[in-house]
Amino acid sequence: MFAVDGFSFSRVNTYTDWSTFKSDALAAWNEYFNLAKPQEIVRVGLRYINRFEFDSPLELNEYFTAAPSLPPDLPQTILGPSHSQALFPLPDNLGVGSLTHAINPTMGNEVNIILDIDIYQENTNFDPAKPAAWDLLDKFREHKNRVFFAAVTEKALEKFL
Repeated sequence: MFAVDGFSFSRVNTYTDWSTFKSDALAAWNEYFNLAKPQEIVRVGLRYINRFEFDSPLELNEYFTAAPSLPPDLPQTILGPSHSQALFPLPDNLGVGSLTHAINPTMGNEVNIILDIDIYQENTNFDPAKPAAWDLLDKFREHKNRVFFAAVTEKALEKFL
């Protein structure tokens, strides 16, 4: 997406692999760069939104290592949309990570769980003509993978992959 104040590149339901994604994003960035002529890059981020579909009822802790939960003395059924979010620093002051779980019960017997992983650095002041921001995205991808595999169980991976 091109905007007056920024650039973002997304793939929905067509993500194949990192090298193809990055190559396509770089081609779009070059077009944006030539049209908008940005002076600096002030935020670099990488975000993955993973959607899991389950039949209800389900025990979230069977699929997620840090699932949202209710206090033990309350009924353990979540009836409506809810979410939890945690922000954490990346190693070596590389940036910030955000891990969000969103629970969306449907009208039927299905529950959609969104695992939203956002890895970013703000106030970067990168030169848009140099590769530093793209190099940072490669590091962010490694951190995103660490977060994803830390956040899900083997049972979730069987369902997701």
